[in-house]
This record gives sequence, structure tokens and C-alpha cells, in this order.
Amino acid sequence: MPPDFLGYPYGPLFRLLCAGGQRASEWAGARSDQLDLTRKVFVIPGPKFRSAKIVPLSDLMMEIIVNLPFNTSDKGNDFIFSFNGGTTPMSSISKGKRYLDRLMPKYMQNPAANMDGLSGKGWVIHDVRHTVRLQLSKLRIDPYIAEAVLGRERHDFLSIDVAWLTEAKREALQAWADELRKIVGMHLPERS
Repeated sequence: MPPDFLGYPYGPLFRLLCAGGQRASEWAGARSDQLDLTRKVFVIPGPKFRSAKIVPLSDLMMEIIVNLPFNTSDKGNDFIFSFNGGTTPMSSISKGKRYLDRLMPKYMQNPAANMDGLSGKGWVIHDVRHTVRLQLSKLRIDPYIAEAVLGRERHDFLSIDVAWLTEAKREALQAWADELRKIVGMHLPERS
């Protein structure tokens, strides 16, 4: 499956959902100022009186993000997934899901895809989160860290080392990115 078979904005959005397990709305409404490409993090503002969620970006997620056509210099044009140059966030994620449903059978019948017999229908976008969580378990990622990757940090601890948790989530997401590349047959880049 070519990485750009669905096109912007749906293709990169769905690839980020698969690579990270965040909610579709979190990425669909993301602004460029939520991305710190130097620190390789995506900061999702928390609701009132709650802290922000820090999503470390794996190499795969960074690869997707740096190839997005968004412009961080234009005031007001800062939504990274948009149909109008970043002025407003994309809407109609379900429309992209319908496009994907129509395209999936073509790719799923490919013997190299190892997905024969699946129709591509009968799933919802939120199922991607469940799949990422399941795969993190298969990779033997600590359950607390796996839940934190999805933004389900437990708040029953008096204090938490945010830097430690961020790094643990980064390692988990990188392990998942490496596994995902193997599953879809993408080349693993050399790391320095």
C-alpha cells in the first residue's frame, strides 16, 4: 500500500492514528503550535484545571508530520489538517473513513498484504486505538505505559515524573512504529 494512497488530509491523519493511537479529534483539530518538532512532542491541551497531554513523536510520526503541507508562519492558518489552508480544522473524518473503506478491498486482496478475506467494513475509527493498545501489549509494553500512550494516565499517584513518563511513552511508540513498519513492509531507517 503506497503511503500516500489516500492523500491529504485523510491519509496522513489515518497514518498518525495508526502510529500513535490518539483520538481522531485530537489530531484532526491539531494546531501547528501544539507541535514541538525540536523536542519531538505533540502537546494536547487539557480541559479546564487538567494538565496537557504530552505525546512523544516516534520517528514514523515525525516522518508523517514533516511532510504535511501546513505553514506555521501565517497567523490564523495554523490547523495542520484542513481543507482550506489551515484556517479551520478539517471536519468530516467519517467521509475519509468511507473513502478508506472503498479503497481497502483493493489492497487487502493483494497476497503480499496478508489480509485476504477481510472486507474493510465493519470497523470504526476508534478501533484503531484498541488495535494500538493490543499491539503495545503484544510488544510487552508495561500496561501503565501502554495506557499512558493513549492518554489514559492514572491520576492516583501523588506525583509523577513527567520526563520519565514521556520517555517511556516515546520508547513504547518507537517500538510500535518499528513493528508497524514491519507489518506494512516499510523500510526501517537507520538510527543515529
